[in-house]
Amino acid sequence: MDIWPPKEPGETVAYPIDWRNELGWNAGIGGNVGFCSDNIDTYTLTLTSGDAVIGVGQNNCNLITTLISGGTSGVTSTFLNTIITVNGQILTREITLLVQDDAVPYAPSTATKRLVIDMAYDEVRLAVPEFQINPNELNTQLTKLDMLMDEWAVSGIYLGYNAPSIPGDGNLEDPIGIPNAALHSVALYLALRISPAFGKALSAETKAAMALGMSNLYGMSAHIPKMRLPRTTPLGQGNRWMFLNNFPFASGRDGCC
Repeated sequence: MDIWPPKEPGETVAYPIDWRNELGWNAGIGGNVGFCSDNIDTYTLTLTSGDAVIGVGQNNCNLITTLISGGTSGVTSTFLNTIITVNGQILTREITLLVQDDAVPYAPSTATKRLVIDMAYDEVRLAVPEFQINPNELNTQLTKLDMLMDEWAVSGIYLGYNAPSIPGDGNLEDPIGIPNAALHSVALYLALRISPAFGKALSAETKAAMALGMSNLYGMSAHIPKMRLPRTTPLGQGNRWMFLNNFPFASGRDGCC
């Protein structure tokens, strides 16, 4: 069961349901375009308990995003998401959401991807104002950032990153979407990726901060909508594959890029 972060009754929030891990997501290591071995053909989302309201949803490359509004303070709503894939799989996932007055807003960072890349450069002692970086180099680091976030998401660290459909296909000024508390740690690990190209080695202090940051990232991702275990996980270890029919879902149909 997935747990969405709580929201206030008056809020309308876009919540994600990420199926990429179950559908064989390959992040495209080495500059290749990321892809899944299977894709969502149709999906449904229904309210099974509680009184939150399901709004408009869309599927973007096996990442479903749906608007949720309303609900009564103190009441937990439960949702059932069912997908039918191009290859004929029928998979389900249950999700819970607590509606609560004075809930901490589910508001991702509005910092840009450029800011995190600048922080990474600074960590390898390449201060952006002093070290002239051409646009091609910045776009290369943007691709590395996209791929780093894809790899982390597959390994269980899902931070709500604003990922493009193709690594590197976004914009440096796009909002990054991750919590503010994760910005520094992400910048440190991006610095680790870009430092060899400049013949730089990270300091012992930076490596110690990375270890602490990774522990904090796992804690943060536990409170952000995250992926279930891979489809290859043996049954009995949290992995379920259920076939459900004849349910009065409000259906939606979307293709994958």
